[in-house]
Amino acid sequence: MTSLWHRASQATRVLLDAPDAMMLWLLQSSWHADILVRCDDGGQIMVHSDVVCKGSEWFREKIQEARYYGHNVVDIEADHDLLYDVLATIYSGSLGQKYSGIDISTMLRGIKLWALADRLNLQSIKVAVYRKLAKYLQGLVIKWQRSMNYRGRITEDTVDEFRQTLALAYELQLPPVERLHIMAVKDSYFWVLGDSEFLEVFFEVPQFWEDVCQLKEETTVIKRTRVLEVCESCGIDPLASQPASHYAKVWVEGGQMVGRCYECHIAMVGHHDERHSSDGSVYENWEVYTGDD
Repeated sequence: MTSLWHRASQATRVLLDAPDAMMLWLLQSSWHADILVRCDDGGQIMVHSDVVCKGSEWFREKIQEARYYGHNVVDIEADHDLLYDVLATIYSGSLGQKYSGIDISTMLRGIKLWALADRLNLQSIKVAVYRKLAKYLQGLVIKWQRSMNYRGRITEDTVDEFRQTLALAYELQLPPVERLHIMAVKDSYFWVLGDSEFLEVFFEVPQFWEDVCQLKEETTVIKRTRVLEVCESCGIDPLASQPASHYAKVWVEGGQMVGRCYECHIAMVGHHDERHSSDGSVYENWEVYTGDD
């Protein structure tokens, strides 16, 4: 058995710095794989100890324990497909094509992936999923701003999408992911609380209502007294000018509600502000928080 581990180690060590596609081929083909990972749903995956031990402290400890007892099997309570996604990320160094979209099905799978990565203490996967979910929820906030500003209510489809990701986050008890949803309500300046369709969400997830109420008590709430017409800096209505633009900051000045569009806000806080991602997604109040501090 030691000889097998030694040969596998020599073979995979050569590929550790290989391109992503080659590393994924290594996982898919099980070429010289030396560790069997068994899921509680009956699925099995052959992996390379050098690769997974380098990428995960959890796997390193479990493999050391297995070898201490003279075998090469690691058991884990996990869905086979989700575990494979975790392993593929460890091998390639990035989330796969399966997580490239920004849609409800990708987000639901991403939250489940986050939960598994949390158990395995894989910080890089958690951060990647967190940023993608933050971008997705910010997209919903933009839609809420537009519909509340022009129609006085938010659309049913955005409420339903929010309800699905929210329910899963609370079901799996993931505080950082729950927090993202709370911040989405805050970034709507709590205006969604005046929408009857949205209020139904709180009946389904009572804890979310308590969390939002607590945040509301700690926050200066801006009463929605009129429709925002233009950005106070550039004089343009961001909700009408560009599909992806929106009000990034709203405040009260001289008794009137005032807003600043995303583009002007970015220019004011600085292009290199770490709160904003390079692809233009807003992260003010959405800093990466994975629950490890």
